[in-house]
Amino acid sequence: MRLPTYSPEKISGLLLFVGSVQFLLGLVLAEEVYPDYRVSQTISSLGRPGPSASVFNSSLFLEGAFVLVAAYFLYKAYRKIPVTVFFALGGLSAMGGALFPEDVYNVHLAISIASFFVAGLTPFVTLPLQSSPFKYLSISLGTLSFAAAAILAIPQLFYSLGLPYGAIERIVAYPTLLWVIGFGTQVMSRNPEGRISGAPISSPGGPTGRNPNRSVPSA
Repeated sequence: MRLPTYSPEKISGLLLFVGSVQFLLGLVLAEEVYPDYRVSQTISSLGRPGPSASVFNSSLFLEGAFVLVAAYFLYKAYRKIPVTVFFALGGLSAMGGALFPEDVYNVHLAISIASFFVAGLTPFVTLPLQSSPFKYLSISLGTLSFAAAAILAIPQLFYSLGLPYGAIERIVAYPTLLWVIGFGTQVMSRNPEGRISGAPISSPGGPTGRNPNRSVPSA
């Protein structure tokens, strides 16, 4: 029996989807095994030496590895340098956060700050690859994530809100995870001509609708 072969864009979508789903599950499991864990604590607390560290750090590292490989396949599919760079930075940041957990404070803090802003900007960088209505969700989630990252980076804003650090950190992390899952799903649903499955055929490349530039329909 021959194994199915997939285009680079479908492989990238699959990697983004699987990587983010497994990390979301790993995060829930790590929170469960961490003694008396509360959402007011940082997400990175789960990676400190303790019962949750192996689950959290391995799941975070896998997420980064999946995203990094997905960046390569996105480049093969679309040849868009900004998209490749932002996904690669996101993957490397996740892997770095797992290799240097919160107890390695200065290194981990630098990685976290970089990853927060990359997470907030990636939905905007990838807008040319998206179709509506998902692109409007991307703008909303990206804005929410970036605004929360800015609040965390500016202590005056953070303390004035009176919210725990962990709560605001989740406003960065959860929209990002949901967006990556959604983006991966959309990319997986795209056929070789660059259309979303089930979408009407347009004809920028001829009567069959085949587009050699693999363009993505936009609203």
